[in-house]
Amino acid sequence: MLRGERNEKLFKITLIICCVLTLLSFDKKVEAAEYPSKPINFIAPLEAGSSGEILARLLVQKASAFLGNPIIVLNKPGAGSSIGYREIYAAKPDGYTIGMSTVTIVTNKLQA
Repeated sequence: MLRGERNEKLFKITLIICCVLTLLSFDKKVEAAEYPSKPINFIAPLEAGSSGEILARLLVQKASAFLGNPIIVLNKPGAGSSIGYREIYAAKPDGYTIGMSTVTIVTNKLQA
């Protein structure tokens, strides 16, 4: 067996195992209709009207139409976007507060 064929076979086996484990991990008690049952908050760590914020609003509009539930954009600019990132980080992990990230999440750390 050639090395490429062996790698391909190993990849396929790994993929199948991952798929089976994913299917087994689904909780059958949770129904899709339960989420979302209330408006979702979307935190944009940018100023209103900035290019990234405008793009986020377009994506949120499409997601809101897809879910059939309102998504409210909350602008939290300042401190190189750190204010918004901290609010996203501190949010309850229930799926009703989501947010966006830009390159500033990396540059803030580099600039201390």
